[in-house]
Amino acid sequence: MLMNINTISYWIAEAVSGIMKNQKIFLSGIAIMFLALFIVAIFFVAVVLGDSLMATIEDAQGTIQVYLKDLTDEQIKNISDTIVLMDGVEKIDYTSQEDARKKAEESLPPGMADGVPDHVFPATLTVTVNDLEKAEQIALNIRGIEGVGEEDSDVTFNEDAKFIGKVVLTIKVVASTILILAIVGACFIMTNSIKLMLHSRRKEISIMKYVGATDLFTKAPFVIEGLLIALVSALFVIILSGLLCDVLTDVAFKIPMFNFLEISEETRGTLTTIILVVAIGVGTIGSSISINKYLDV
Repeated sequence: MLMNINTISYWIAEAVSGIMKNQKIFLSGIAIMFLALFIVAIFFVAVVLGDSLMATIEDAQGTIQVYLKDLTDEQIKNISDTIVLMDGVEKIDYTSQEDARKKAEESLPPGMADGVPDHVFPATLTVTVNDLEKAEQIALNIRGIEGVGEEDSDVTFNEDAKFIGKVVLTIKVVASTILILAIVGACFIMTNSIKLMLHSRRKEISIMKYVGATDLFTKAPFVIEGLLIALVSALFVIILSGLLCDVLTDVAFKIPMFNFLEISEETRGTLTTIILVVAIGVGTIGSSISINKYLDV
């Protein structure tokens, strides 16, 4: 065990010594990996914000208004119970005639709603659907319920909801694909950066092999160097992306219409995990694979 600890300590000391002797290579490696990882962070945040924006659009477009005229509370309950069982219905919100009038009075200039007959402000069921493509069929099914008017004005919804649903799905698929490509591209850039750093020190690797060092003994310090470069780069990216998330969240709180810009703690945790996994994976595996070509002397 003592030998193992001493060996690991030696590898770490050699890695640090190698960094100190090759500071320019070390700093350039950090700069390249930082840029690659930050690109991943930017695309990840963009995908999350795009998904949040699409969800906001879906919430706004994915509602059906059912206007109830001259119905008893029991009839309204029966209609509501029937609708909630329909495939694609997420929830139902009921607005009474009195509440509808109050909302109108609050939104209109003072006195404008005075004297307006109650039937102008009917009780309403707001049906939220979880799939925009099903909105049209759900609206047709609602019109067939006893007690609900069959006129288009009795049950209203955005007729473009189905098209919007397809657009939302397409954007999500494209955004996810771009994020995956960004991660793959970042790994490629980081791996090539490691190869260039090792190539500049190939003589040092050859000397270690000529004096009888094993492959593991030769590789370990360079793998640790690659890991350290990756971790330092990841740390800077995590700090900078955290500041970016803080700015976006601050904007979301100050301007309600931009509430989709809020970045949750869960999302930040996922971003940190992705950055660390990519950095550690490329830093260790990339270094280990890249150095193999210089071990055969």
